[in-house]
Amino acid sequence: MILKLEFAKYIDGYQVDVRFNNGKAGRVDLKEVLDKGKFQELKSLQRFADFEVNQDTGVLVWGNGLDVAPEFLYERVESFTN
Repeated sequence: MILKLEFAKYIDGYQVDVRFNNGKAGRVDLKEVLDKGKFQELKSLQRFADFEVNQDTGVLVWGNGLDVAPEFLYERVESFTN
């Protein structure tokens, strides 16, 4: 099975609740990512919170073209639940 993100919801700060197509879910803090390259554009909480899940690819994407692969998120999820 190819891992895909099914759902993502902005919570607070740089935290996102996520659910994957294998049923696993939890919270990811992406603050560490924002210190790297083009991701610094997302340090504004308003910009950061304006993301969506590409339903075709299962990738978390922002309007400026930046994205985060589901595998990256999966490795960083805290508090897995079913």
